[in-house]
Amino acid sequence: MGMEHDLVKVSLYLIAVRLGGAICEIIKTSPIIGEVIIGALLGPPLAGFVPYPLGLQLAGILGIQLAVIEAGIQTDMDDLKTLAPRALLIAVLGIILPICLALAATRGFGGTTLEAFATGSAIAPTSLGVVAKLLKEKGELATDLGKIISMAAVFDDVLSLILLSFLVKLAEPNTTWVKISPIVFAFIFIVCAVIIANFVPGVVKLGLGKISDETNKAYFVLINLFLFCLLLTFLANLAGTSFLLGGYLGGIAFASMDDEYLGDPYEKQVKRLLTWGARLFFSATIAFEIPLKAMFNPDSLGLGAVLAVIGVFGKMICGIGTYPKHMQDGLAVGVAMLGRGEFGFLIASQAKTLDMINETQYAAAVWGVVVPTFLTPILFGPIFDMRKRKVGVIDDIPSSEGGIEKSNQGIQA
Repeated sequence: MGMEHDLVKVSLYLIAVRLGGAICEIIKTSPIIGEVIIGALLGPPLAGFVPYPLGLQLAGILGIQLAVIEAGIQTDMDDLKTLAPRALLIAVLGIILPICLALAATRGFGGTTLEAFATGSAIAPTSLGVVAKLLKEKGELATDLGKIISMAAVFDDVLSLILLSFLVKLAEPNTTWVKISPIVFAFIFIVCAVIIANFVPGVVKLGLGKISDETNKAYFVLINLFLFCLLLTFLANLAGTSFLLGGYLGGIAFASMDDEYLGDPYEKQVKRLLTWGARLFFSATIAFEIPLKAMFNPDSLGLGAVLAVIGVFGKMICGIGTYPKHMQDGLAVGVAMLGRGEFGFLIASQAKTLDMINETQYAAAVWGVVVPTFLTPILFGPIFDMRKRKVGVIDDIPSSEGGIEKSNQGIQA
């Protein structure tokens, strides 16, 4: 009886999540907002209606990893070489500005320097999962600007993992090489993964030579894509960097094989799983971590409001600052980088677990993560639509080869 009862609850929860997203689509806003609201109301933060919340959160992580892999597939090695410098600049500025502003704000509310650094670190990271989902919704995932934003979010994730490592080490007594170890391991992983990725297509093509049926060839490539991404995800975790980075680099390795092999099996086997996995990412992985009951005391609201403003304007200033001559591109980058997610909650909860921040500061940091995340899908569509009208970019055209859709849209240099 217990299992059947739980199955009914999970089914009702999934229906509610889908309805919440559908209502948002009807009122011309992103379904992400409805999905997060339903998850927070029915999940552990409030009603506790949903059984097995950890399982649903893990399913959400799987779904968003698929979205990140797709973002990697849209970015080949040449893109990585030409677009990465600007993406790195966006990521670095987008981390530094919010942290510096949050340091001043938290200190102003009576926090120590360590508490201020912890709250600032929590509101700084952009979520690659949120970015990839929104770019895909607007058909921007394969544009040059979309690739730059995806790369910036990847670098942002790496920097956020470094920040998390700093926090953990700062809480340890007699720490010695705090300032270098996370950077070293992240850098070694990225370099090794990129080198290996250059050889992967050639190795896979050797196996393709022994397969005659075209459908079997496509599935062979798809299977190898996921095995390689799984390997890089595991190695990224061992290196102490973002597991999402492993999926993104794995997708890049297979970018050159997309049009010829991945289209049909990808559409049939992956798309639905990706869609529902992304829904669970927002309605469970993110929504279940929102501490609703602690967020509405006056102290949390006051500091949280300031951190939310900092979280928004820090990223917007970063986007505009990196495109000073083309405001529409800068606004698009800024609003895309607003989306926070798993690493913001992870850093905040880790800092609280290590007693680096108190309950009030934790709830305030969550405000600083949640508000920009809610604003992102609201602002994303109008800003990108305005940019399309001003720049006159080309709409996505389905590939005649049956691959994942790509686009020739550009950005202004």
